[in-house]
Amino acid sequence: AIEESLHDDDSSLSGGIRVLAGKGKAKTFDIKDDYWIDVDDEKTYKLAENKLLATLKKTSDGPISRYLNRPISTRITRYLLRTDITPNHVSFFSFILAMLGAFLFFSGGYINLVIGGILAQLASIIDGCDGEIARLKFQVTEFGGWFDAVLDRYADAFLLFGLTYYVYFTDRNFLVLFIGFLAIIGTFMNSYTADKYDGLMKR
Repeated sequence: AIEESLHDDDSSLSGGIRVLAGKGKAKTFDIKDDYWIDVDDEKTYKLAENKLLATLKKTSDGPISRYLNRPISTRITRYLLRTDITPNHVSFFSFILAMLGAFLFFSGGYINLVIGGILAQLASIIDGCDGEIARLKFQVTEFGGWFDAVLDRYADAFLLFGLTYYVYFTDRNFLVLFIGFLAIIGTFMNSYTADKYDGLMKR
């Protein structure tokens, strides 16, 4: 079909499909809300890439994720997709960044607090890339989801522990320890209840 289309100076996939359609060998199919793009050049390649990246936005994204994290993470993902880096590699790297942030919180000092906060936010942004890569490269696995969730909970716990430690030794107020303890317990309970809810809904 492409060879026949070439006789009309049309080397595109669409041209080949038109030839097949003329012979009754290509028919329409309703893809509903999905889309299809004939990629023949750099312009349509970029258009297809942008369309795919746009699908990574979630309706469940909060304001921080929607306006800060996601716009940055998709730009990083665009680059990482061209490499052999896997979603699990990204999950682990995000965890390391969070651990460095927590270590700086433990170290004390205003500068360490600021840098630690920046690292914690960067870890949060990078943490979105693993799922984005997994979905676009069809590398979604149960282990990957579990691995990411476990590292996220430990990262949250260490960051909260580091912040609690920093604030307590600044203020020496036992209420800080109590609030920090509740926050750490809360992050694990939130993950547990969400997992149970998902399991219940799948039945």
